Amino acid sequence: MADSYHRRTFCELCSENRCLSPNKARSSSEAGAKKVDLYHFRSDCVIAFLICKNISYICTVIEVRGGRSPLFSIIGELVMQIEKRVTELVEEKISDRPELFLVEVKMLPNNKLIIHVDGDEGITIQDCAAISRHVGFHLEEENTIDKAYNLEVSSPGVGEPLRLKRQYDKNIGRELSVKLTGGDVKEGKLLSVDDNGITIEAKVKEKGKKAILVETGIDFSSITETKVLISFK
Repeated sequence: MADSYHRRTFCELCSENRCLSPNKARSSSEAGAKKVDLYHFRSDCVIAFLICKNISYICTVIEVRGGRSPLFSIIGELVMQIEKRVTELVEEKISDRPELFLVEVKMLPNNKLIIHVDGDEGITIQDCAAISRHVGFHLEEENTIDKAYNLEVSSPGVGEPLRLKRQYDKNIGRELSVKLTGGDVKEGKLLSVDDNGITIEAKVKEKGKKAILVETGIDFSSITETKVLISFK
């Protein structure tokens, strides 16, 4: 029996359903508090598009690739080779799209191949799908991974740390949580970014005094992790 291909759309944060296709769903189901509409297309792929409050978008393309044998464990040098080849394929695919950039490639022990791609003005579900098809086709043609694996192409999800300067650039004006090498955490609005670090505006309150806004510069070398704080106001 042929496998089904489903397209599902919903808001991860507010659980609001968002329809992306004029075709009515053949079926719908409840996933916790979230309503999920299913759209049937072709085999072996799931596309999920999340539109979240205060976030431009998060898109995910998930494909089951390879044989039907049990999932296997890929370790060591092979993982590095796979990640290197996938990086080359993604860069090749987006070479004519300067507004898009690769954030990271990860081959996980559970045989999930994750590709995070972003854009200066965002990335669409169509972009994610095109990258997934390009990478999947060449990996199969070259037999880079000869067993079953999951291929997931998406923009970085909610709560994912910022890894590149371009990600900081596109989040100017948002509230950040910044973990420093000494263990301290600073929170504030991102005001500016340069090649050496960032400047945030944070509230500082001394005992017995009103909180004031203070601009603080932080070098990239002092940062261990930065995340965008999500506001529900």
